[in-house]
Amino acid sequence: MAQQVGILAQQVLNMHEQHSITARRRESAFVTLKQPSPSVIENGVDALGLIDSPPVTTQTFTRAMALLEANYGTEYNSEKAALFFDVVREEKWSEERFLRTLRWFLKNKPFPAWTIADWFQYGVKVYPYEWYLKQQHGAGPMVNVLKQMDRYRLPDGTVVYRWKDGEELPFEKVEFNQPQHNNNN
Repeated sequence: MAQQVGILAQQVLNMHEQHSITARRRESAFVTLKQPSPSVIENGVDALGLIDSPPVTTQTFTRAMALLEANYGTEYNSEKAALFFDVVREEKWSEERFLRTLRWFLKNKPFPAWTIADWFQYGVKVYPYEWYLKQQHGAGPMVNVLKQMDRYRLPDGTVVYRWKDGEELPFEKVEFNQPQHNNNN
């Protein structure tokens, strides 16, 4: 019993450590969006990495594997599942990112044969103000591209942009008549 408690305590400590690493990555992405490089303006940042959520848990992963097996009517070997979970944890995926990717995966991958790389094809890109300006410039003065975009205020106050596609993010939505309250936007 004492050994099980010790293992559980270590798992909790590891989760807290991973959550703090994920938080540091998120803070770094916030800084990147405030002072974007040409690459960030062109390619954006994956919003799934900006969502504040604890690390994916073993219980969530186990449940997900059961859902995958039920959905595809096949049983995946334990080595594949273990490797997949290791990669997800190494990449510091949050619970929210994993669950959103799982939903996308179930809707978009029709065949039971998949590789771990397939899980990294999904992302929700957000872009800085400079990207919006570039889109508006390209569309010309007669088109208001904001009508085709969603704007979100991140927890640090940065406003980001993305084309509307039906995917909602768990950030404050900024309406087009609201001021941005952002020094660089």
